[in-house]
Amino acid sequence: MTKIYVSSTYSDLVKHRQQVYDVLRKMRYDVIAMEDYVATDKRPLDKCLADVASCHIYVGIFAWRYGYVPPGQERSITELEYRQASKCGLEHLIFLLDEDAPWPRSKMESGVGGEKIEALRAGLAREHTVQFFESSEELAGQVAASVAEWAQARLDADMDSLRVRRDQADRERREMRDRQRVVNVRPLDVAHFKDRLREIQALCDHLADSSVRLVSVVGRGGMGKTALVSKVLADLEHGIKTSEVSETSEVWQVDGILYLSARSTGLGLERIYIDVGRMLGEPAASKLAARWAARDASLKSKVEYLLETMRDGLYFILLDGLEDELTEDGAIAEEGLRLFVERCLIQPGGARLVVTSREEVRLAAAALHGARSIPLREGLPEDEAVALLRELDPQGTLGLCDAPEGDLRRAARLTRGIPRALEILAGILHEDPTASLPKLLADEAKFGAEVVERLVAAGYRRLGDDERRIMEVLAVFDRPVDETAIAYLLHPWFPGLDVRAGLRRLVSGYFVSASRITEEYSLHPLDHDYAYRQILDEMGRGEKYTRRNLELRAADFYAGLRKPESEWETTADLRPQLYEFDHLVKAGDYDQAALLLDSIEATLSRWGHFNRLIEMRQTLLGKIPDQALEEINLGSMGVALHEVAQGNRATACFQKALKLARKAGSRQREARWLGHLGKNYRHQGFFEEAIRCSQQALKIASDISDQQLKGVILEDLGVAYRELVQHEYSITCLKEALDIARESGDGARENQALGNLGVSYSQLGQHKNAIRYLREAIEVARKAGDERGKCIWLINLGATYLDMAEYNKAIYYCQQALPIAYNIGTRGDEGNLLAVIGRAYLAQKEYGSALEKLSAAAEIADECKISILQHASMLAMAKIYLYQDELNEALQTIVLARQYDSPRRNHQSAALHGWHSLKLG
Repeated sequence: MTKIYVSSTYSDLVKHRQQVYDVLRKMRYDVIAMEDYVATDKRPLDKCLADVASCHIYVGIFAWRYGYVPPGQERSITELEYRQASKCGLEHLIFLLDEDAPWPRSKMESGVGGEKIEALRAGLAREHTVQFFESSEELAGQVAASVAEWAQARLDADMDSLRVRRDQADRERREMRDRQRVVNVRPLDVAHFKDRLREIQALCDHLADSSVRLVSVVGRGGMGKTALVSKVLADLEHGIKTSEVSETSEVWQVDGILYLSARSTGLGLERIYIDVGRMLGEPAASKLAARWAARDASLKSKVEYLLETMRDGLYFILLDGLEDELTEDGAIAEEGLRLFVERCLIQPGGARLVVTSREEVRLAAAALHGARSIPLREGLPEDEAVALLRELDPQGTLGLCDAPEGDLRRAARLTRGIPRALEILAGILHEDPTASLPKLLADEAKFGAEVVERLVAAGYRRLGDDERRIMEVLAVFDRPVDETAIAYLLHPWFPGLDVRAGLRRLVSGYFVSASRITEEYSLHPLDHDYAYRQILDEMGRGEKYTRRNLELRAADFYAGLRKPESEWETTADLRPQLYEFDHLVKAGDYDQAALLLDSIEATLSRWGHFNRLIEMRQTLLGKIPDQALEEINLGSMGVALHEVAQGNRATACFQKALKLARKAGSRQREARWLGHLGKNYRHQGFFEEAIRCSQQALKIASDISDQQLKGVILEDLGVAYRELVQHEYSITCLKEALDIARESGDGARENQALGNLGVSYSQLGQHKNAIRYLREAIEVARKAGDERGKCIWLINLGATYLDMAEYNKAIYYCQQALPIAYNIGTRGDEGNLLAVIGRAYLAQKEYGSALEKLSAAAEIADECKISILQHASMLAMAKIYLYQDELNEALQTIVLARQYDSPRRNHQSAALHGWHSLKLG
């Protein structure tokens, strides 16, 4: 704890010193002043100098008295204290009475003492930056401000150190390309664990059964769910026998263990993807990252790919605190996590899930056969509860170690043997020296059906103010944090609060958990909920110690941990912004949350985190006061929904954003949302509506002379015309878009226009022009390092050569693109490439190779929900069956293909149906 020594002469500055003392104590500092000795200048010199040396800050207050000079000394105690502070390297805060301030002559020293105080004041002014005061009130304010400034500098240094440690950990994580057998820290370091032998046996038996893919440990808060699974997984982690009752665990060959918790790491599919990559190492990690970022891969396909990567090993994944992710009826709220859990239950592979939850998890009926549940409805047996109580008093200072057996058994019965209730009972005895076990047991109101909740409240009330504030701050963070974070949050209100000492008391009193590995602190969920409710729930603005202001301060803490954009490589680098967003939302600062999200949206989109963006945008809907920001939030949510093929929802968002833009009179934003609406209609197959919206957007962009926006809309319009087989219009639009892109130096848009021109010429049958533009697009993409663009235009180049009956060239260019599509995880591109290669083999009558490629393309099309690719691949397969007179297979394939018919495509399947009928005679 920061200690401050307040030095001055005695009788002339009593009032001033008292006000300084009071203000520093309110700031939670440990203050030493002369009143701690005797009410006179003649205080013990040795004791004074020793106390100065023990402090961190020296506050020197000087008026016009030199003060008492001890026998055998030439300097006064006041000056000796100052020199001791200099010798010991303390921070000096010097305050001099203003020379023009009114001051009684009775408090001014004359003679030798007067000369010495004049000299001392002059020396202080030369050696230090001093402040001048005229009144005790002014002095107290100056001291408080100066100490706060010093504390802020210390806090800034701690934040710098925290950033350095974070960056070092990030570097080490990135350099660790080999697989990590254990990823993340166990949610609980089990120090005290009793009994649960039956449950341990059941958990081990289920985990050893290859037909069981998910084990849920379910029970009310405080029953020891996390402790139970942490105990078993920790033993597996270290390769030791789980318990004397289990004969299976010692022979398990566990390839990896992944710990995830709702209160620390989060439980989303995105986090699972990242951490499984760390568990498997390279090259699997890079492939998983590419697959996650793939825009054309559905969540289902991403889940199946993830599980496939773990198929050949045995991996345990803990989802701790899953109740935080459940809806009211027990279903998993996040679609990706729900798919992962349900597919894990039915898809063969090496991933097995262990879940802790206060509520039963509702699963799809098809998945239930692979799930088992272990209920924790009862506490520990009485003997084990008594043993745990004694164990919670290792030093024998709480009266539990030597307590009468009858008292301990009564405590076990009243707490129902619930482990968390027993810990809190020990914690109360630790925090309150006047409490005893018999006194606590006499108050039966603390017990009953809600015993854990009641004891949590009783324990909190017995804590000191400092400890309560620390628990409240941990509740605000709602995730494990280190000492610096806690001190940062408390600084505006209690800059002198001794966070380290308070944490030690809370940890030893079983109120707070500490990790020796991460040096982070956290609360039990029940303690978290109670502590958060104790904070003043006042959402108005001001500087009070309230939930809103604490949440804003937490957001500010994470803002201080942001990395520069040049260092953003994974979502771990954006974690400060993601946490900051959460706290801004809790504080009700929706405008600032929207601006923050806008600043990272492009990066999250580039990495494929559209579902996360949708969730964050959804959180803000209807809550943003600034209508322009609300409009952008709606439109941006529409963009993300469009990317995950939720076209109808995207349309609704774009229409609402468009309405707000028109209401605000923003022509630029009106054109922007019309353009997005047109693109969305085009992807849904509504080409006339797409062209109508794009033409409106194009007119506005022209009217306001926004060339960049005009170029984007022209490109979308060109593609829409091509879909309607209006190739001349398509080429005209795309050429104008190309000119605009080149004039503005926009390489990405130039690449798109070039490639789309090539596709339009190819469909028009002008293959020479098509090849010229496609080759140019491939070269632009190569120079820009745009692997996706290069892959797309290689597909189209191969398709063009296929149309020209140059089948070997078609195969050659598509085979060049295949490894690119695989490496960047674009399954749709991979499917299109296989389809072109398959059709080339079909044209060369290599039916075996053709069927192999087309079947793979159809499978990918089904996975990615690409109806056009599915239709084309199946029709080509049906042709092969007809050529080989396999009429049953041909008919089945045609029938399946007709499910993907559209008005523009159904003639193809009808023609094959007719051919099949002719074959039958």
